[in-house]
Amino acid sequence: MMPLAKIEVRKVRPASEVTALIEAVYQAQREALKVPEGDRQIRYIEHKPEHFEVPPGKTENYTFVEITLFPGLTLIRPPVVKRKRDPVRK
Repeated sequence: MMPLAKIEVRKVRPASEVTALIEAVYQAQREALKVPEGDRQIRYIEHKPEHFEVPPGKTENYTFVEITLFPGLTLIRPPVVKRKRDPVRK
């Protein structure tokens, strides 16, 4: 599977925190989905508070992470079958 991730927040965060969130999502994908190193399809989106409703009981720090999977990369790779070359065939 090929994941696309989206991190949505309703408040401005420091660059270091944004980087840490993106890295955490990336590492989770690497571990759980076996995403190849360097394959980062992760978007970070900051909304105006009036454009992003927070669920009841949640704070302004509420963060929504959505991961969409598309066919492409599989978790289980088929075994490689090696055949001996037939000396008669070329």
